[in-house]
Amino acid sequence: MKRIFQRKLAARIAGVILALVVASAAFAANSGDRAGTKANSKLSLEKDPANKYARRILASFDAYFERAQVERRNVFRPGQQTGVKGLYFGQTPPGNTPQVFAPGIVSLPATGDYACTFSPDGKEFYFTRGGNPQVIMVCREETDGWTAPAPVLFSAGFSAHEPHLTHDNQRIYWGWFRPIPPGEPNRQHMDYGIWASERTADGWSAAKFVGQGMFVSSSSDGQIYVTDHTELPKGFLAKVAMVNGRFVGFERLRGGMDALRPRFQNLAHPCPAPDGSYIVFDVEGGSHLFVCFREPDGTWSEAIDLSLHGIDALAGIASISPDGKYLFFGLNRDLYWVSTAIIEELRTGEE
Repeated sequence: MKRIFQRKLAARIAGVILALVVASAAFAANSGDRAGTKANSKLSLEKDPANKYARRILASFDAYFERAQVERRNVFRPGQQTGVKGLYFGQTPPGNTPQVFAPGIVSLPATGDYACTFSPDGKEFYFTRGGNPQVIMVCREETDGWTAPAPVLFSAGFSAHEPHLTHDNQRIYWGWFRPIPPGEPNRQHMDYGIWASERTADGWSAAKFVGQGMFVSSSSDGQIYVTDHTELPKGFLAKVAMVNGRFVGFERLRGGMDALRPRFQNLAHPCPAPDGSYIVFDVEGGSHLFVCFREPDGTWSEAIDLSLHGIDALAGIASISPDGKYLFFGLNRDLYWVSTAIIEELRTGEE
């Protein structure tokens, strides 16, 4: 036990140091310090040679810095009108090549943005802005256009992430780093759980604890999916039922995703197509996307590695637009989107 504690403490200290180094690099870029950005990125890589983010920043340093400088001059205040109008922030929809989503408004080089969800009518957009604490942000399309990201109120007070709006637009789920209610079984052995709010005429209701797990998603028929972390460090994809506002009956998904073990132990962030015909997930704690298709008998097909089909291996924590047309994911601290045609082509065997 003492050795385990020492390893955990050492890992936590290393993580804090690394977070500070990465934050320093981001701050340097945002403030215009080109030399400081490069120096801090190099230091980050020295502290952790496996830091894929720092390695990627150094590989494309000049382009990263120039983009940070341009967007720094166009920073909006939280909730400010941006003047941008139209579905998906008025952007030209992507094809089969992933594009940064809403650069300069949502995706900013110095912030670290991931895990997003649109309302079914396309007029609300929620996502996670990384940091300490992590914060759930919201943009709304109003008469004059989209508002700039602003922190939500329903998860204030504790670090929060990974929001998900249901397809009926009546409930929002998220992961909350706060103590679970007294008397609840703490199977994950951490101060973390899934909470939810209901939409009312006055906005979102007070948050309620719905159970443990991580990263909620759902299909249009109301089936809910989560990451089952009751056997940490292992992660499993699971579906759950909602009874009286609580998660019940965790059922782990079997089939193609099981075949990925023991190569990958931590399968997470299950993201179903709206019609439930396929599910996208990652395998490396937030990166490396795979897809499994639902077979006619309800089982799941062999997992297909999306890094072999145009999606960067560092991409992860995916979501799919309510209309089923676009796949969103986090990559290099930005949100990206791409047409789901790349997935449909895999279903039909086209290239």
